[in-house]
Amino acid sequence: ETPGDGRVEVRLDAPDGPIVGTATVPSTGDRYRYTTVTAALRRVSGRRHVYLVPSTGVRLATFRLR
Repeated sequence: ETPGDGRVEVRLDAPDGPIVGTATVPSTGDRYRYTTVTAALRRVSGRRHVYLVPSTGVRLATFRLR
């Protein structure tokens, strides 16, 4: 990560649960300017709770699994 960049960890079952993916979020230089990021996720089976854990300063507008 470069200065200003952040990340969003995708975790299962709890905010400190196993990480199934991480998206690096580049700094946009403006707290109200958003960008789109993607991340590959490890395959899992069954019904699970999904937690998004952003690093300090990262703001989320929407989230989608495909």
